[in-house]
Amino acid sequence: MTELIKLIIDGIIFIFPAFVANAAPVFLGKGERWNAPIDGGRVWKDGRRVLGNGKTIRGFVGGTLSSMIVCVLILALANQFSYSLALMGYIEQGLLYSILHPLGIDFWTNKVFLGLFLGFLLGCGSLIGDLTGSFIKRRYGLQRGESFPFMDQLGFIFMALLFVFPVIPWPLYWLIFLVPLTLILHIVLNLGSYIIGMQEVPF
Repeated sequence: MTELIKLIIDGIIFIFPAFVANAAPVFLGKGERWNAPIDGGRVWKDGRRVLGNGKTIRGFVGGTLSSMIVCVLILALANQFSYSLALMGYIEQGLLYSILHPLGIDFWTNKVFLGLFLGFLLGCGSLIGDLTGSFIKRRYGLQRGESFPFMDQLGFIFMALLFVFPVIPWPLYWLIFLVPLTLILHIVLNLGSYIIGMQEVPF
């Protein structure tokens, strides 16, 4: 049981920067600077917006940077728990390791660089997953704020895990607890943001 708990904690710590990236745009305020929509107001061939006004440059950049900062902080504290050893073990199984290690390039020994790199992958993956969900919603004629079950709650987490997999081939059994945990946290955090007035809808 102790080993199982450790594995669950490692998985949660690993994916936490992706959660931060996904949530950060809600807390970045509504100033005009860098707040232009990513799609530039363009419409798709179906006559609907590509993404919509809710997906902004500010949100994407801010979310990615937030993920990178959090990941660096996690690795700075990694000596305090088993996560550091587990992470290194996964890295050594990855495609990037197999390519770079024989060349003598061991970037993962620098925790700051590793944190920035992994945080970038998790943050970008998370936000691109969110953008993908918005793109699909627009194609179905759903407007900003309308619910799209499962895509809204899980799209970002799957894309983040996909982005980071070549570097860290995380164990697939993590999905057993990460999927339900993500669903629960998404509901709780969005409801909380709605209650305190930080977003217009509770989902």
